[in-house]
Amino acid sequence: MAEEPVKVGLISCAGEDLPEGTISRLAVRRVLEHLRPGQAVSICLPLFLAGNEGERDFARNFPTSPSTAATSAAPSGAPRSTAAR
Repeated sequence: MAEEPVKVGLISCAGEDLPEGTISRLAVRRVLEHLRPGQAVSICLPLFLAGNEGERDFARNFPTSPSTAATSAAPSGAPRSTAAR
């Protein structure tokens, strides 16, 4: 039996006023729609932080990664995510 592919959760930058946030969200949409359709989902960071069980359950059970644009935009010395990419 073939294994069902594991879906990956992507967290794009929630910073609406930052150019990096826009680039990050566009990159995540490209992955969702063109590069890995059906194999990736977008996680809503504000809902996750607010304790939404659906978002948290997914992150508990599947690999979850912030988009590269969001983590690379962190100021020097700022903590970066250690989530699997």
